[in-house]
Amino acid sequence: MELPPLPPADDVFTALKLTVLPAAGAAAFVYALFLSAGRWAGLFGSAVAVLAGLAYANWLELRLPWNPERVAWEWLPRAAAAMVLIGLVSRCIGFGMDRLVGTGRWWWLANGFVWLPRVGVAIVVAFWLVPERVREPEPWLLSTFAATMLLEWIILDGVARGGRGVSVAFSQAMMLLGCSAVILYSHSARFMEVSTVAGAALFGIGVVARVARTTGLSGCIPAGVVLLPGLILSTKLGTESHVPAAAYYLVALAPLGLAPWLIPALARRRGWVSTAFQLAAVAVPIAIAVILAGQSETLPWEEEW
Repeated sequence: MELPPLPPADDVFTALKLTVLPAAGAAAFVYALFLSAGRWAGLFGSAVAVLAGLAYANWLELRLPWNPERVAWEWLPRAAAAMVLIGLVSRCIGFGMDRLVGTGRWWWLANGFVWLPRVGVAIVVAFWLVPERVREPEPWLLSTFAATMLLEWIILDGVARGGRGVSVAFSQAMMLLGCSAVILYSHSARFMEVSTVAGAALFGIGVVARVARTTGLSGCIPAGVVLLPGLILSTKLGTESHVPAAAYYLVALAPLGLAPWLIPALARRRGWVSTAFQLAAVAVPIAIAVILAGQSETLPWEEEW
């Protein structure tokens, strides 16, 4: 297969200046600031850091409006903020319930207090991001979108809380950066930049966590949980291209590849081999999606769009 041509150097430097470095740098700085107070602040720090990275990059070059109107994709920032906030609050409630009821036969009660609010926010976010014009002809899309977010949240949160928070952050960064490539083939510069910003922010958090040797990263996970399928849905519904549906599905469902690491026998394994397999479980479907998109469409610098 012939490799696609490289982008113009000016475009690369502009992307680094206004997209990648601001998002990664702001997120890394904020997370490091929280960790300076102690490892206990990792959960809160990762939540604030991912939102800080997204907000700073969006402030430098407006890609998504701060005040959404009726257009569904305009609600992406508020959807990410709502998911992160509810994720953080529900986890704090869960910690409190764990202390109250312990880990005995009432463990399910603590989990209920964690996940019921998350189910609720996933449903609300689905109503925000699934346009009204497609709900009637495709009524299954609303429930499927909410269920996808919730299932991926369960998987990524469970793997991260099992001691693999750093690899989950890097996995989410890889997914969102791969998503930006598929979106680029779909001819949407706006959504491509948003996906790159989110991926860069998660990458910055992952680097700081790796250096600090901490795994408290579950606070930032909900941002990727909503932005990955949200951007794919917005691109599929709002652009015209020859990118096959399979490419979109592979990207949107890539987090499911980490489900095997919820199995205790795999979760207990450590070392670079296990981490490599975990990253490959995400990288393979993303790579296939990018190849499929490249076989069907051209890059924007190959022709005018």
